[in-house]
Amino acid sequence: MVRSLVAGGRYRPGLTMTEPELRALPHPTLMLYGTSDPVGSVAVWTRAMATMPDGRLSIVEGAGHMVWLDEPGRVASEMMEFLAMT
Repeated sequence: MVRSLVAGGRYRPGLTMTEPELRALPHPTLMLYGTSDPVGSVAVWTRAMATMPDGRLSIVEGAGHMVWLDEPGRVASEMMEFLAMT
């Protein structure tokens, strides 16, 4: 999925990262998921982030797909905390 987007492609539904690909990601990763986001679910993102060696999930109640627009203060605070730890 990421390779396709970086190469100039467009997102195609069904194009996903496999569990072995997620397990191979060596970098700390923060996912902020809004519970009103129609993409995925809390269960899906919990599993995906738990698969990563250094994945962290933060649930933002009521926020949509662009959590930074719905909860800018919280997102900024969590990002600063995450970046300070890495």
